[in-house]
Amino acid sequence: MAPEPRGFAGRAPRAAGILGFTQASSFRPTAGLSGNQPLAVTDLTKKSLALDFRLPGWGTNLRIALFSTRSAGNVSAYCSALLSKARQVCAEHGMQIISLDFTDEALKDTDDPATTDEQIENVLNRAKSAAQNRTKLGDLLVIFCPSTTADTVNPQQEAGRTIRGVGGVPRLPFILINTLTSNPDQLTLIHEMGHAAGLNHEPLFVKRTMGTGALAYLTSRGVRIENNFMSDENRTSRRDMFAFQVGVLGTAFFGSPGNIEG
Repeated sequence: MAPEPRGFAGRAPRAAGILGFTQASSFRPTAGLSGNQPLAVTDLTKKSLALDFRLPGWGTNLRIALFSTRSAGNVSAYCSALLSKARQVCAEHGMQIISLDFTDEALKDTDDPATTDEQIENVLNRAKSAAQNRTKLGDLLVIFCPSTTADTVNPQQEAGRTIRGVGGVPRLPFILINTLTSNPDQLTLIHEMGHAAGLNHEPLFVKRTMGTGALAYLTSRGVRIENNFMSDENRTSRRDMFAFQVGVLGTAFFGSPGNIEG
């Protein structure tokens, strides 16, 4: 699911300097470009859309800290499944996920679902407290918890959410994994990590910033953009990662050089 500002627009995403390509901020096309124009497909665009790009050298470590609420129950199997899928996708591009798993220690006073701003604030504060002296500054917090809407007739159907602020208070992005539902492809974790790094949904970003010509180029190459890990239209067979997306993840606030131990 797209990042939720919840009163805060979020920090500016870092550039994918490796490719000379910058991910635009959420829901805003790069200035001067329009997705309605069949822009020329440049060599840079082709490089940015490559599916076999791998970070050079030691690559990057992506650091995450995993927590769960009391209301989530036992999330061991679900957590393992999401981690396994995320690691498979990242490994192909020179990234590895360093995870600190605290999900077997339910966060205190978290018996309710994370629905209201107050409940989400409580869950976040409990996770931050539990993380003290156990995680590194900048680790991405991932919290497993049941998540619904205030309207119990129409509960939250998103398997995950990336939130950049609560009640108007600026925060580094953090992730809520909804234990009430899941996506068939089990790519929820890495999808939300993409949002936390500053990536947007596809095909929205490619269309808006590279034009319909880029989409036609992908089609001519037999690439189905709905199989991209940042797709919000397909939740059964996502896996592909474009080179520019690798670059953005590789420079995320929760990333560190691959030659540095987690």
